[in-house]
Amino acid sequence: RMPIAGNGNHLHIMYAGALCTLAEFPFGILYANTHDMRSFLPIVKSMEVKFLRPAVTDVEVEMSMSEEWIQAVVANASTLGKADFTLETQLKATDGTVVATGHAVYQLRAGELHKSQRDPPVVGVQG
Repeated sequence: RMPIAGNGNHLHIMYAGALCTLAEFPFGILYANTHDMRSFLPIVKSMEVKFLRPAVTDVEVEMSMSEEWIQAVVANASTLGKADFTLETQLKATDGTVVATGHAVYQLRAGELHKSQRDPPVVGVQG
């Protein structure tokens, strides 16, 4: 859910960048919470967002995929080292009105995050 508070623009509707973020991130979050990120990494290759109506309330994203579908993508990535696939999202206002749709091409890539991406950054002064 993306709150309208703090994400409005000069027209008092939701900023387009906030809607793009909401359309893009669901697959990565779902995948990371249900699968081992040490074996396969999801990346976004391209994305198109269609703005259908002004968003004047909080907005929620809807996306669905079955475990069987994910396993087929993982199997393809296991065989080829990577697998491209598309996902569609709907962004809805609190009253259920679809305010935007997203169409994203993702890639599930075999491999582990580079060490520098796994370790949290060192914050503070050393010495």
